[in-house]
Amino acid sequence: MSSLTTMALLDLVDDGGADISDVDDSQTALELLRAAAAAGPNQTWTLFSGAVSERETPSLGVGLSEDGTHGWLSWWDGAHSFTPASTSRTGRWVDYWCAGQHMQVDEGRQLPTDTVLNAVQEYLTTHQRPTSVAWKRED
Repeated sequence: MSSLTTMALLDLVDDGGADISDVDDSQTALELLRAAAAAGPNQTWTLFSGAVSERETPSLGVGLSEDGTHGWLSWWDGAHSFTPASTSRTGRWVDYWCAGQHMQVDEGRQLPTDTVLNAVQEYLTTHQRPTSVAWKRED
């Protein structure tokens, strides 16, 4: 793994997101995400490739619970937000943390960890919205 790749992965864990263009070892990235989430509390990150600007760059939002059982996904295409079609809002909130900042995710948006990690692995490989998940537009 190159030092740039190592730095991108460390930024991902420490800063809540990273440009994954240079990540060539998706297994290491997944292991780092799992380890960071297990250290608690529930963690979330934003993955993007070849950033243009925060508003315009497509990105995958990822969350993992510290108990390793579930997480969440979102997709931003540069204009619209998408969530997995299999999820729905409940009005009950779960706390997550991103680079030390608190955020809440609707409990109904959570998915099994394997579903989340499969989508992350696909994104790390293709740099495109994961097709392993059916998406619905949120706005």
